[in-house]
This record gives sequence, structure tokens and C-alpha cells, in this order.
Amino acid sequence: MAGYVPDSKRDDYETPQWLFEELNDIFYFNIDVAASNDNKKCESWFSKDDNALKQSWIPCHPSINGSDKGRCWCNPPYGRKSGIWFTKAVEEVYLHKNADLVCMLVNSSTELTIWHKRVWNIAPYILFFDKRIKYELNGQPIENSSTKGSALVIYTRKIIKDINKLDKFGFIDRLYRSRGK
Repeated sequence: MAGYVPDSKRDDYETPQWLFEELNDIFYFNIDVAASNDNKKCESWFSKDDNALKQSWIPCHPSINGSDKGRCWCNPPYGRKSGIWFTKAVEEVYLHKNADLVCMLVNSSTELTIWHKRVWNIAPYILFFDKRIKYELNGQPIENSSTKGSALVIYTRKIIKDINKLDKFGFIDRLYRSRGK
């Protein structure tokens, strides 16, 4: 059924540190918008109590490249309410312009309505990982933590010059070209 996402048994799996470091070398993240005190990946972060969905995604600390706008890492909670994170990312990059970049690590559930409304028609880049990601809990890999393939949905208003560095992880769909940008 399109639009249905079963609730995950857990929604607090962590991004593997090795993956975040590789992506951070390309994107220079300065805020983790879906974190906890224990699994934050950046100096600035929003916890569940902070409720990132009600905050402006502006970091407390500028990124290495000097940007004071959000260069956001987002591994949102999975489940039925994950679609609101796509909407918030779109708003922060394109409407409010608080963020220069939002990278979201999500299930590659391309059949869902939210993908048709907030990913295919908007995100200029999508990386489809060629292997399932082994998520972590308390810094330790969890077997069978990923029951679906994963994607990195990238929202930005700019061309990413180093996008080809992601080729080693899978297939990159460059939607800028298909929209004539």
C-alpha cells in the first residue's frame, strides 16, 4: 500500500560513525537535527526534547567552511511520521533558507507518496546505497538493523562539486540535470 510505513521496532538507531565521517569530509556538517546527547554527530544538535521540527535549523557553531547557515545532518526517526522530516528539510532549505544543505539518511521507500511530493520533485541529489547499512546502538553495530535499502536525500540550492565522491557507496541520481538547472 503506497504511503504506508510500518512502525519500526526502534527509532533510535545511530548512523555508523565511519559513514558519518566519510560524508562529513564532503559536506562539512555543522548541525545534527535528529540526535541525542549520546549519539550526536556535530557540535550543534537537536535532541528529541528540543524538537527540531519546531526549530530553525541554524547551528550554534559555524561549519569548517565558515557557513553560519545550517549544513544539516539528519538521520530521522523511522516509522509512520518520518514524512514530516522531509517537509521540514524542504522548508529549511528552500522556503526559510536557514540551511544551505540538508542530508537525510532514510529508507529508500520510493513508492511512498512523500517521496513523490518531497523527494523526486525537489531534491537535486539522491544517493542509493548499494549495500544495507548496519546501524549502531551505543556505538556498536546492530545485526539486521536495516530491513530495507537506504538512501541519502540531499537538499541544497547549490551544485555540489564533490558529489562524485559518493560513487563508492552506490548510485547517485543527479536530478539537477533532469530539471534543467
